[in-house]
Amino acid sequence: MADRQRSASTLLTRLGIGALTINTALAVYKAWGDAGAVVFVVVAYAAVLLLFHCLRRHQAHTHHMEAKLGFLVLACTSALVVYSYWGDASSVAFVLLADTALLLLFLCLREFERTRRGREDKIKAAVWALTTLLTAMFASRVAPLMPPAVAAVVWAMAVAAAAEGFWALFMYLNP
Repeated sequence: MADRQRSASTLLTRLGIGALTINTALAVYKAWGDAGAVVFVVVAYAAVLLLFHCLRRHQAHTHHMEAKLGFLVLACTSALVVYSYWGDASSVAFVLLADTALLLLFLCLREFERTRRGREDKIKAAVWALTTLLTAMFASRVAPLMPPAVAAVVWAMAVAAAAEGFWALFMYLNP
């Protein structure tokens, strides 16, 4: 059972990173004339890859220093983005909300590992809500940069990810 879950998790992770890479390449292509937008997309891609790496290490319980490094890189890139887009309130709010959601997500995951029976459903609900929020936030930023057909695929993938997360957290893991 554990091998099946690990295999499915690895496959979903690879598919997610593949989709993220394709979306990043399309976003860079679309924003090619605007150096600031290209840098933002590439730095965001690198930050998400670092986040995936830290989550994997977190699952393996070898996360202390790498998690701190990940949060440091996230804080630095976020500070640079906020500084660069200071006049654009929506971009600054997006970065601050995304960082807050990521921090809360890590705290919820840590609490989920430590919790006793009875509270885990509330924590799983918070994890699902935060991941769905982050997915919708990033889809709302990526989709407008894409052609309409690709934007529809981005939104379909976001909805599918939220639905699969709900299924995995509340149906599959609670027989």
